[in-house]
Amino acid sequence: SSSRSSTSSSSSSSSSSSSSTKWEAFKILCHTNQEKALSYLSTCKDFYGFGFVRQLDIINFIHRVCHQNPSEKSRFIPCMNILLKYGPPIVRYEAAGTLVTLSDDPDDVKIAISAYIGIIFKESMFHDNFIIDVRITGMVLKRFVDMSHSPGHKKILAEQVVEILRDVFCIKDLEVKMKFLSLAMELVNSRDIKEVVLIIKEEINKTSESNEATKQFLDNTLQCAYKKQTEKIK
Repeated sequence: SSSRSSTSSSSSSSSSSSSSTKWEAFKILCHTNQEKALSYLSTCKDFYGFGFVRQLDIINFIHRVCHQNPSEKSRFIPCMNILLKYGPPIVRYEAAGTLVTLSDDPDDVKIAISAYIGIIFKESMFHDNFIIDVRITGMVLKRFVDMSHSPGHKKILAEQVVEILRDVFCIKDLEVKMKFLSLAMELVNSRDIKEVVLIIKEEINKTSESNEATKQFLDNTLQCAYKKQTEKIK
């Protein structure tokens, strides 16, 4: 048992040392041979070993490079997808935003939106720190609002309204939840309005009568949804 523990500790230390060595080598390349640094980033598959601070540094570096040379954008889409898959919430949040700036492909935008939705769900359901929950869900809300101002992104967001709504109800802060619902009602299309009505009804039934503010807002939202549904029939 002691031997296995020692081997595991040695392996972990070796992995950490290897990641640090790679990171130091990458930093040197950034200053001495940027093309080699970019080539490494575009092919690297083990970003998750760098730790979240270094992952954020990588995202910022890619931002700067693509701002200076927009033709490089497509080169780093695979890199963002890796960070979206393996990074902690704050890294996935930044990677999602970067992916949207790197690519207008609807599939990439959908991946970014799904990452944002996943962050809402994970942070709200599994994080005990209310302040962190409000902060990060509020950050995602702002990103969605910003995206809704772009006609192309707004259309894709509208297609994800049902998925967004299903996770929005787990948000602890009422004000943030209300803002998400208001945005969802702005975005929802005629194809999804029936399902949205059912989701809101379900939530009303689950909400305690003593929770008057939430119930009142849900009732108002439902009336808005009914109105949209009537407009669709007309």
